[in-house]
Amino acid sequence: MRDYLIMAFIFGMLPFCFFRPYIGALMWVWISIMNPHRLTWGPAYGFPFAMLVAVTTMAGVLISKDRGKFPASREVTLIILMGIWFTLTTTVALMPAAAWVKWNRVTKIYLMTIVPLFLLQGRNRLRLLLLTMVGSIAYFSVKGGIFSIITGGHYRVYGPAQSFIEDNNALAVAELMVLPFMVHLGRTENRRWVKRGLYFSALMTVISIVFSYSRGALLGLFAVAAVYVTSKRRWGYAVAFLILAGVGYSFIPQQWYDRMRTISSYKQDESAMARFQSWGFAINVATDRPVTGGGYRVFSSDQFLRYGPDPFEAYDSHSIYFEVLGEHGFVGLGLFLALLGSTFLSIRQVERSIRRKPALAWASEYCTMLRLSLVAYAVGGAFLGLAYFDLYMDVVAAVVLLKIVVRRELAQERLPEKLAAVPQPAVA
Repeated sequence: MRDYLIMAFIFGMLPFCFFRPYIGALMWVWISIMNPHRLTWGPAYGFPFAMLVAVTTMAGVLISKDRGKFPASREVTLIILMGIWFTLTTTVALMPAAAWVKWNRVTKIYLMTIVPLFLLQGRNRLRLLLLTMVGSIAYFSVKGGIFSIITGGHYRVYGPAQSFIEDNNALAVAELMVLPFMVHLGRTENRRWVKRGLYFSALMTVISIVFSYSRGALLGLFAVAAVYVTSKRRWGYAVAFLILAGVGYSFIPQQWYDRMRTISSYKQDESAMARFQSWGFAINVATDRPVTGGGYRVFSSDQFLRYGPDPFEAYDSHSIYFEVLGEHGFVGLGLFLALLGSTFLSIRQVERSIRRKPALAWASEYCTMLRLSLVAYAVGGAFLGLAYFDLYMDVVAAVVLLKIVVRRELAQERLPEKLAAVPQPAVA
């Protein structure tokens, strides 16, 4: 039954995706992040809904007048350069067959990061994008939070199979990335039921993150809290966080403490040592092939025999930074870091442009939550292979759209001043 409901809904939305392409852009974000079809067991499970929605949306873009100008920005330029560079590294990949399969997937993500930038150039549509991102992850975080409370936190929560968030650690980082959206969208929401829903989702998300048993997500949670409190001087939130932590202390099972304690005793932890093996492998590949790296899927057992510190052990990349370094060399890593740094810089530039602009106070809230989301990705992703995470690319797209919207509203605010400065013709 679930299969047919999802298929009926998505197929029913295709005409809207074609005639209103911005709806198609939001549908793509929802499907690519949440993977609702992966929650079924029948014909919908392996159906290429994302590709179907993407093709329909792009066809609609070609005939629609409801689109903006090319979103010229540093971030778009860097995404295009990354796509070109990653294509070049794929042509010389050490695992060519597998590399082209991954190239196909990543290229679609980059393409569908740029396309929505033509379609969502408005404050309301930007908010819809952020709410779509929240809803796509909140389904799992709310369910996971409630499940953790009921079971006393003795079990981990996982995402849909064959998705970026299948692993409990990846799901926890995704939850951490949208947690600031829940709080700040709630602060600027006028509808009471939506506001309450966002705040309740935020509470369940914190619980779900804690009981994910993800050490990287826990470090990310503390990093986000530290950045938020110190940058905004909202010490009340720090007190509330400490009270919540103190109340929850007595309810957390011993196995959770045993898991977190391995952060300080990493030499005795197999998972931590596996990460060191993977990072050493990436450094060895990049040292041997500094320009191009090993290409997509270089983290394979065949290549660990050649480059691995222990040739008989093979692991995943376990880090967004070492994943890009191993697969695309120092040039690829430089482009990846440039995109991340440029996005932080753009947020700072927007904040400066709206300073002492009461009409754009809403944009300040957006800057805060987008920065915190990037911090969550930068810290949590340091321990996970999520370099090509579609949720991260959607956050980058949201920053670009925020710049476009703020620039337009600032121009409209200056328009009366410009008109008043125009010399008026003399009256005879």
